[in-house]
Amino acid sequence: MPLSNSVGERDIASLIHPYTELARFRDSGPTVFTRAEGIYVFDDAGRRYLEGMAGLWCTALGYGNQETRCSIVCSAVSIVPRRWCGRKACAARRAGRH
Repeated sequence: MPLSNSVGERDIASLIHPYTELARFRDSGPTVFTRAEGIYVFDDAGRRYLEGMAGLWCTALGYGNQETRCSIVCSAVSIVPRRWCGRKACAARRAGRH
């Protein structure tokens, strides 16, 4: 049976979510988040939620943080595939900044 184009229907048909009561989940469906800004995430109906779960597994830096985005891009495009390549310029530029 082909899957629908609906993100929610594809989620129900294809994914297993840990700690979720799957029988009830099939009836209620997922909350589909489509964008984020700062400490908030927004669902596909435009409702805003305070995002608090990311901090359980990783550092919560906020969404859309320009400095973080620039650091990630700088690091990704400047990775040198050698084991001992000296000091990383991106890390050195950011060192000591708060």
